[in-house]
Amino acid sequence: MGRCVWSLIIIYSSLIVATMVVAAAASDNHEERQALLQSGWWNDNGNISNHCGWKGITCNEAASVTYIFGWDLTIPSSKELRRIQKLNLTAFPHLEFLSLHGMGLTGTIPQHISSLKNLTFLDLSGNGLHGSIPLQLANLTQLNYLSLFNNSLTGSIPSTFGQLKKLGYLYLDSNTLEGSVPTELGNLTNLEDLYLSRNLFTSSLPSILGQLENLTTFHFQYNHITGPIPVEFGNLTSLEQLYFSNNLLTGSIPHTLGQLVHLKHLFLDSNMIEGHVPIELGNLSNLEVLQLLHNKLSGPISPKLFQMDKLSSLDLSSNQLCGSIPLNTMKCINLEMVDLSYNLLNGNLTSQIGCVNVLNLGHNFLTGEIPSFWRTNFKLTNLDLSCNNLTGKLQKELATSLSYINLSYNSFDFSQDLSSKS
Repeated sequence: MGRCVWSLIIIYSSLIVATMVVAAAASDNHEERQALLQSGWWNDNGNISNHCGWKGITCNEAASVTYIFGWDLTIPSSKELRRIQKLNLTAFPHLEFLSLHGMGLTGTIPQHISSLKNLTFLDLSGNGLHGSIPLQLANLTQLNYLSLFNNSLTGSIPSTFGQLKKLGYLYLDSNTLEGSVPTELGNLTNLEDLYLSRNLFTSSLPSILGQLENLTTFHFQYNHITGPIPVEFGNLTSLEQLYFSNNLLTGSIPHTLGQLVHLKHLFLDSNMIEGHVPIELGNLSNLEVLQLLHNKLSGPISPKLFQMDKLSSLDLSSNQLCGSIPLNTMKCINLEMVDLSYNLLNGNLTSQIGCVNVLNLGHNFLTGEIPSFWRTNFKLTNLDLSCNNLTGKLQKELATSLSYINLSYNSFDFSQDLSSKS
């Protein structure tokens, strides 16, 4: 008898708990629907009772919103409706995916966004958001993707971001962020993409970022970063793209960058980097683009730079490089563009110059004659040899084979005027 009574009590208690859970879920669902309606962004769906069927909304089996994708919404032009605060984010405790990219939103990033403990994807990019990045974002410890690029955000990167241990993708580019890059970002060992370009960052690059062994893309161009490139960046062995253009970097190029065997793009142009171009860069067998222009590099050019099978673009212009150009060692498999203009290079040309599409050797100290390169391996369409010490007689095939040619300010025998054609 006692057992039957206890069984009835247990069953009755379970029914009460289940009823309470259903009631709570229904209450949550009603709150979510109201939050969507009150935002003014889903009014055209208001005639549909089930908000899980609205545009850009996905729910779980309990009819709780887990996915909000607002990019395809047509928001009224009212300034008030475009404020990000119009959407009460606290109403979505089960939210995992939030994308409000390119919606023209204004205002500041709400601090209460940190209540979304299940959030793994957050994209607020391409809006008009201003103010600083809330420290509270560090409470979103499940985040794998965080994109705030192309806004008007100010202040610095919160050091608390070092707590986002699951973060794989961080996009903060095209804002007006300033200060130094926090060393705590070195704790984000799952990071694959790091975009910090087009901001106002100063100070030097933290060497601790060299322990981001999973990083494949590092964009940091158009800032005010000073100091040398840390030698520890040679440990970023998964790196495929490294962009440090248009900064204030000094010192020399670390030879350790030659360890980045997966690197495809290396952009160090428009800085104040000096010293020789490391011969170790010739070990980058997957490199496709090498941009070192507008620096203070000196010394000879290593022949290894012309022997990389996958290299398609090489730009070392506007430096202080000297010696002869090792064109006779050049592989012509994929090389399309070579720009070595505005240096101190000398010596003669070889017939290998015909195996690239675009060649600019202007403003150097080259001597001798132009070889008859058009007869074999001819790919050249654009040629600039202006402002050198070249001599000899020019042949008409040169002009008829090219779409652009500039041979001005040399000492040629112009039996025909080929000095400039475009």
